[in-house]
Amino acid sequence: VQFRVKSTSEKLGNLVVLLNNGKIYDNIPPEEVKIPVDFVGKFFKGKNTLKFQATPNSKYDIENLAIIISKKS
Repeated sequence: VQFRVKSTSEKLGNLVVLLNNGKIYDNIPPEEVKIPVDFVGKFFKGKNTLKFQATPNSKYDIENLAIIISKKS
C-alpha cells in the first residue's frame, strides 16, 4: 500500500491505516508512505476494507493511493 500525504491542519497527529480492521500503520506520516503487508492472512478472499483515520484535530489529504499485490515464489 503506498500513497502521498498532505497535511491540511496546523497540528500534526498520527495517521492510522486499517486493513480489515487490523492496524497496519500508526504514525505521523512523511510526505510519501509505503506500507508493506507481507502476511497473507491479513487479506480475505473476496472483499477487503482499507480505512484511514486521523487523530483528533489532525487532517490529511491522501493522494495517488496504490495497492500493489504480488505473489512471492
